[in-house]
Amino acid sequence: MDLKEKAFASVQETSKLLITLATAFIAFTVAFAKDFMNSSFGLGAGKMVWLLGSLFLVISLICGIWTQLGITTVLAPSMSKSGKPSISDADQTIRHRKVKTPFALQLVCFAVGAALMAAYQAFGVWKT
Repeated sequence: MDLKEKAFASVQETSKLLITLATAFIAFTVAFAKDFMNSSFGLGAGKMVWLLGSLFLVISLICGIWTQLGITTVLAPSMSKSGKPSISDADQTIRHRKVKTPFALQLVCFAVGAALMAAYQAFGVWKT
């Protein structure tokens, strides 16, 4: 396996891991949404933090799927009318905009969503 293949495998595995973690966060919050919304903690601000955290995790999930599709597009580009690949071999890297942009957005959205969820939990612990 050459360095290019390792780079793509690394991005792909990281993206899949973040998709899995975001899905787990979302499943957890959906399962306990009724309890969160009915709790006396955070009548306004706390619930907004929880909702924003959930929203960022959903966006991270969407960006993860976008990343996976971008990797596929870069590794297996379509053919142009002239019979040449739409993406040259030199451009088939993880730094191609079709991979770099959604992956960066996925990382940022996951980090923000996880931080907001952690903040929500921390406020709950400090309140008690």
